[in-house]
Amino acid sequence: MAKLKQTATKTAAAMPKSDQYTPDFAIAGNGPRPPMLVDCPPFLYRHHPERWHVMNGAVLPVLGKFQLKAGLNRVEHRGGKFMIAQAQAEIERRGWTIIPIDVQGPGTSYIRRPEGTNAHLSQWAKTYSGSTQIDCDVDGWTKFCKMLIKNKVIDPPGIHVLERIRSKTQQQYTAAADRAVSVPSEKAIADKFAADIAVLDKEIAKRKKNMKPATSTSTVPVMGD
Repeated sequence: MAKLKQTATKTAAAMPKSDQYTPDFAIAGNGPRPPMLVDCPPFLYRHHPERWHVMNGAVLPVLGKFQLKAGLNRVEHRGGKFMIAQAQAEIERRGWTIIPIDVQGPGTSYIRRPEGTNAHLSQWAKTYSGSTQIDCDVDGWTKFCKMLIKNKVIDPPGIHVLERIRSKTQQQYTAAADRAVSVPSEKAIADKFAADIAVLDKEIAKRKKNMKPATSTSTVPVMGD
């Protein structure tokens, strides 16, 4: 064994220096690793007047995403720009409202693309170095949604929508409360639904108080001879 080792050492020493080669390695940066995210295209938020829910103690719109991808939903991409006129007209015909990308002010955007990725996310999506996990800045998102209503980008929910959500939430509360009798952990879920009902009741009362009474005009039909 000692003999073999000695022979190997002699062979290495005998190698001509001109034959030696050391690969040139790039030095990795010391910065954090980018998040491990799946590629996804940029988008515009859109809202339908029937889509609302209770979140973070408030009635907020449920926003959908209109993906900006050439060849999808009549979207074109020419000269580095997205052409969406036809797509937007079709979306609006179906009752949706497109939320402008700079709705928070000139030069702003509600999209972010984490460095080192090709994933286009909400400004309120929280990502982590080397991780696939994505969380939501709930308080920031709530503030954004309230701004859309306050600035009349979208209309507040109709009373019929609020009452429909309340009815569904009441059913969920009743079912969770019944389960809590035998499964104590269900009480937290029932309490959450109860809190949501309180939020909805407050919003419904406020909307009814601000409603203007409907007016009608009396008409006398014209009778023929």
